[in-house]
Amino acid sequence: MYKKYREITLAQTFLELDRNGVPAPRRLKVCVALLLFQMARADGAMSRAEFQEIIRGLNSEFHEVGQASVKYLDAAALLATEEAHFDQFIGDLNRAFDSEQREHLFDMLIKVAQADGTIRESEKFLALRLREKLNLPLR
Repeated sequence: MYKKYREITLAQTFLELDRNGVPAPRRLKVCVALLLFQMARADGAMSRAEFQEIIRGLNSEFHEVGQASVKYLDAAALLATEEAHFDQFIGDLNRAFDSEQREHLFDMLIKVAQADGTIRESEKFLALRLREKLNLPLR
């Protein structure tokens, strides 16, 4: 019974383990949070709905409880000011996750963009940019 429950639980998350089955380190979790943060801030402000979607996504993907996801988001907010390192963070994600996991991450980004009820042009632009940087084909 436990094995079936574990299979169902793990089947619902794609980013908890990297492409080699190794648990995602803190740095990788912060990289994911950074992309979600960038999407929420693409229009200049993060709405409450966007914040809640980011925390929900991080909690779900990494099975976090308490304040861990908020700490990842806090770290992401600090790193977001360092544009020069942005490509390095994307590179970390590309190396750690396979294409299916990166596609799942992109879906999370879209959920954040949709959370406030409107996808703005700045969010569309960032989505296209991130899709390209994550080495995902344009649909």
